[in-house]
Amino acid sequence: MPLFLEITITTVMEQSSELSPEFVVGTSAYIYNQDDQILMLAPTIELNAYSQVLVGVIDVLETPSQSFEKKSILQFPGSPLAEVAVLDVDAETGVVSLQYAGETYALAPNETQSAKQPLPGDRGTQIITIIHHGQLKDMQPLSEDGSWR
Repeated sequence: MPLFLEITITTVMEQSSELSPEFVVGTSAYIYNQDDQILMLAPTIELNAYSQVLVGVIDVLETPSQSFEKKSILQFPGSPLAEVAVLDVDAETGVVSLQYAGETYALAPNETQSAKQPLPGDRGTQIITIIHHGQLKDMQPLSEDGSWR
């Protein structure tokens, strides 16, 4: 079973702005049950048999009046997003080295790393939290309605 990391990127907008980022909300790509270490994936996600690391990316946009969330899955090796790059995986220790927004992180299982930075023009704040959940115990398909079974 692959290792599983989650990266939550929370953009907190202080006020409504014409410069607010575009945000498209879709169906949930995954649900992770931390107690059982089970990852449930949308049926549309095809995993590579050789994936060593799965990265769940949660994009959150908080405005003064609403909050939006979308989830996606990355695979290493596989199809990375431009924002996140898995650089290396130590198979013995489970340490994953990755790069996000110009910063390099090395996380062992059960470690968490957070960073906070202001948005340009005092429009708000972006908070990045990376959690290394360790090795998955199981993966299952997500139900058609996107709920936990």
